[in-house]
Amino acid sequence: TKWREMVNIVRYVNWAADFFSRVHDECLNIRNGGGNTSGIHIPHDAYLKVAQMENLLIPHEFVFIDEAQDMTACQADLFWGQRQRTDKIIYLFGDRYQQIYRFRGASHSFRDMVDASSRKFTLTGSFRFGNNVAKCATCV
Repeated sequence: TKWREMVNIVRYVNWAADFFSRVHDECLNIRNGGGNTSGIHIPHDAYLKVAQMENLLIPHEFVFIDEAQDMTACQADLFWGQRQRTDKIIYLFGDRYQQIYRFRGASHSFRDMVDASSRKFTLTGSFRFGNNVAKCATCV
C-alpha cells in the first residue's frame, strides 16, 4: 500500500503504455531488419513474441530446427505451429533427454511434437565418444 501512496497511478499507467508501445515498435523494427535504433534493450524473446502474436509466416518451403528440445512454447508455435505446418516441410532435430533450458522457459513442445509425429528418425551412433563411454552413460 505504501507504493500506491507514493506513485501517481495514472502517470505510471501512461508511462507503461508509452514504454510498451516503444518496445513493440522496436521489436517490429528489429524483425524487419532495421536493427535496434531506440537504445531499449530488446531480448530475442521479445521480438519473437511479437512475430508469434502477428502470425508471422515463414516464407520457405523447408524449415530445419536444431536443438528443438530447448525451444519455448512461443518459439515452438512460431516455428512449427499449425500456421507454419500447412504449406511446408519442417524438420526438428533434438534430444528430449538433453533439454537444458527449462529454467528459461523451454517447454515440452518438442516431445509432444515427436510423440504425435508419424515419422521419426534416430541416431544409432555418436562421433563424440566411443562405445564404452556410451554404455557407461546408458547405465547412469
